[in-house]
Amino acid sequence: IYQYEDCDTNGTLVLTKLDAAPGVNLRGIYLGCARLEYAELNGANLEKAILIDAHLQHAQLTDNAKLFQANLSGAQLPFAQLTNADLYAADLSFADLTSATCENATLVFTDLSNATLDNTCLKNVDLRVAFLRNATLTNADLTGATLENADLLNTNLSGATLAFTNFTNALLLGSYLSDTDCQGAVFRGAILTGAVLDHAHLVGADLSDSSLYYADLSEANLTAANLSGADLRGVDLTNANLLFADLSNVESGGILGEPQALPANWDLIHGFLVNIDLDGDGCVNGSDLSELLSAWGTCNTCSSDFDQNGVIDGYDLGVMLKAWSCGGS
Repeated sequence: IYQYEDCDTNGTLVLTKLDAAPGVNLRGIYLGCARLEYAELNGANLEKAILIDAHLQHAQLTDNAKLFQANLSGAQLPFAQLTNADLYAADLSFADLTSATCENATLVFTDLSNATLDNTCLKNVDLRVAFLRNATLTNADLTGATLENADLLNTNLSGATLAFTNFTNALLLGSYLSDTDCQGAVFRGAILTGAVLDHAHLVGADLSDSSLYYADLSEANLTAANLSGADLRGVDLTNANLLFADLSNVESGGILGEPQALPANWDLIHGFLVNIDLDGDGCVNGSDLSELLSAWGTCNTCSSDFDQNGVIDGYDLGVMLKAWSCGGS
């Protein structure tokens, strides 16, 4: 194992007869700019090793290879094999992992800011509290991955597979998730303010208590998604499908576009999502009408003020009668 360049400009190069073999112990070694293409380092110990700008294309780092707190900033890892590798708190900022395989790897607290992970396999990867700001993961496969409390500010996930991925409390401010497969994904409490999710497949996804403030959900499929308690102010719902979605306790206003479908007894009026079934029994009938009439007149906080103008009047009555369902008197 040796260097071709003096990366740290200290006037020395690493020259060693140590073979790059499976299970080799390279703990703490300095290998900046090292040429390790196709190296077989399965099960190797590279804890706290310094591999800044190292060349690891097609390298084998599987079988629980240890890269705990290793510095791989700027490293070249296209097509590298990192299945089951331990990269806890490693520095992979600006690294290139295009088409690498990282299935079941541990990347908790790992710094992947500005990294390239396009077409990378990240199935079932543990990325809790990982730092992925400005990273690109287009067409990556994160099926079943865990990204709780991860920082994905301005991250590009366009075309990625995110089925059953866990983004609980993650920061996705301004991120791109266009054309993603998010079926069954969990975004509970996530910050998706200004995120772009157009054409995303979010069937059965959990977006409860998330912030989608001014997010783009145009053409998104949110069938049976859980949006309870979500902030949907200013969101673009043009042609979005929200059939059977849970919209209880959502915060709305200034919503753009017309959705393709809404849950039964819900309507979009003047930018607000409103539930016309006031008593929640699944029908719009006499009991709802009685509640509306009992609040007739000025009322700033009544759920029967469908157009949010502070007055229960003929307009609100017309909305209810148009939605009349389940019979009743």
